[in-house]
Amino acid sequence: MQKNIKQKKAKTVAVINDMSSFGKCSLTAALPVFAACNTVCCPLPTALLSAQTGFSHYFMEDTSYVWDGYIKSWQNMGVKFDGILSGFLTGGLEAKKTYDFIQTFKDQDTLIVVDPVMGDKGKRYAVCDDYLIEEMRRLISCADIITPNLTEFCLISGLDFDKVCKKQNDTDFFEFLHKECQAVFKLGCKRIVVSGIKQNNSILNFIDDKKNYFITKSPYFGVNISGAGDILASIITAKSVKGISLKRAVLLADKFLTKAISNTVKKKFDPNFGIDFEKYLYKLK
Repeated sequence: MQKNIKQKKAKTVAVINDMSSFGKCSLTAALPVFAACNTVCCPLPTALLSAQTGFSHYFMEDTSYVWDGYIKSWQNMGVKFDGILSGFLTGGLEAKKTYDFIQTFKDQDTLIVVDPVMGDKGKRYAVCDDYLIEEMRRLISCADIITPNLTEFCLISGLDFDKVCKKQNDTDFFEFLHKECQAVFKLGCKRIVVSGIKQNNSILNFIDDKKNYFITKSPYFGVNISGAGDILASIITAKSVKGISLKRAVLLADKFLTKAISNTVKKKFDPNFGIDFEKYLYKLK
């Protein structure tokens, strides 16, 4: 007689991000990563792009006009999300709509992760104006985890990026960062992962939970590749909704990215096309 086998329901995450045809980033990176982690990714598209914005030519169409239909449908279905992850937003209005989406669908057990995509290497992206920064700070207020790079951390906190960069190799840099995180915590977020900090020949991720901080360290391969931040945020979210600690989730993401980027840079490649990560997805199971 066959026994009834209870199958655990996979965790479900709404992922609010763009769909770029070229670049292996945003939703095209998130979908396989969540699948490998046995977590259901439910996309809410912020924009359709012919290629990610690092390319010299790209077409972009804001798709937030479809959101009302998605939201009504999901409400009628009685959808519950274990997590919500937001990424690339086309401007302050989408950030405001994302905040409203979270208020509609979150409950006390919903993990909220905000990847505040606004810039890199000290420069704002084309879509990033003061309105987006203002609304991103509001969006951060309901986040359990935020995953800015150093540029985005400066935009959120109001720090001068050039001054921060000058301190990057100082022995007290992370104590300085820990102190500056306290102002960002006052916005309402609970934990901060500042990603992709360059220090000598290494890349570091800085994890802060208000009281303590922890640093992961991996080799720097001398190039910024499209999609690394999206993969990091996706792994952190997929693992965290399953109860894995933030520290362990970041370590897993760091190890995965190190292996995938190491393999990618061995070939002749254009970093705009993204990381060859697919062959390593089995390591996320």
